[in-house]
Amino acid sequence: MTYGAALRFDPWPGSNSTGRFAKAVADGVAISRPEVSDPITSRDAPWMKPTQDKLRDLATLREDNWDGRGSAAVRGDVLAFVWTILSQVMPYDGKAPGIIPLGHGGVQVEWKGPGRDLELEFARPHEIVGTLFNTLDNSEQEIEANAEHLDELTAVIWQSIPRI
Repeated sequence: MTYGAALRFDPWPGSNSTGRFAKAVADGVAISRPEVSDPITSRDAPWMKPTQDKLRDLATLREDNWDGRGSAAVRGDVLAFVWTILSQVMPYDGKAPGIIPLGHGGVQVEWKGPGRDLELEFARPHEIVGTLFNTLDNSEQEIEANAEHLDELTAVIWQSIPRI
């Protein structure tokens, strides 16, 4: 048996289709590419710059007692974690949060909107606790999240924060 004959083996005897399958596989197939919308890919979300600016400002509070009341320095790893989480859970058209340094070195991230206030506390990386306040009926919902399970936090943020 020669190698040429082995390459021309017809798996469907009598069909005389030798070689056509190989040619079909080798021919290129045109694939249409999806169009990507311009605003989302070429511009940052409106909330990003003010949030980055605030995090940079807080990063300057590197020494203990920055407020004259004995507060711990704001932790850089917490600020980086806050940015990472917000980048994953914020809607493109969400309003920038207020970010407040806390005495233990962490920060509080908050949004105030009609009928709802959302406060998230970041004490250390991978630990998020918060409260969603319903200002219409004075009820509150406790929130706990971590970096591995952001589905519930994402849903709360998308439903609760004001949009631009």
